[in-house]
Formats: sequence, structure tokens, C-alpha cells
Amino acid sequence: MNTIQLIKQCKQNNYKAQIEVYNAYKNMMLGAALRILKNREEAEDIVQYCFIKAFEKIHQLKEDANLGGWLKRIVINKSLDIARSKYNFIITDELEILENEPEDVEDENSI
Repeated sequence: MNTIQLIKQCKQNNYKAQIEVYNAYKNMMLGAALRILKNREEAEDIVQYCFIKAFEKIHQLKEDANLGGWLKRIVINKSLDIARSKYNFIITDELEILENEPEDVEDENSI
């Protein structure tokens, strides 16, 4: 089955099509989650969660969309959410930090 047919079948809640999507994309999604979370069990849980959410929301996906890209974006976003809450860090743009950093001003008395 091609991707367009898979998406159509998944929208009709076809279990066989869902299994085919799962088998085709599970390793890619697990790899993405592992790179972010650095924990295999946690990454496997996230992948399962993301497949469930994806199949619940697949009706929102256009039939000619990039299914792999859409699934990867879901798993990356969820993995980043977990990493942020677990490690309590903020992902920001380095340029933004540099732009907001105060410039060094030399003290006239030090010369």
C-alpha cells in the first residue's frame, strides 16, 4: 500500500493499515526519541503514546502529507516536552541570548 492509501485506511480506523504504519515508522520514531531522552524505556513509552495520539488525530492529516515527517514531529515534540519537565531546562535560540547579552563596557578609571 502506498502512503496515500495508508492514510485513507487509517482514517477509516483500519487495524491492518495501522499495523503497517507502526511497523514502517516505529524505528525512526524510537531513534528520534532516544536521541532526545537518552533512556530506552522512556523512549519506547513515548513512541507508543505518540502512535496512539497520531491515530486519534489522523483525520486532521491531509492524504498527500508526509506521514513519516508528521509522525516524527509528534514524537520529537512529546520527547522535548518530557525532557523539559524532567530536566527543567529551557531550549532557546543562541542568537537570542547573544543579542540580549549586555556589552562589556570598559571602566574609564581602569585605563
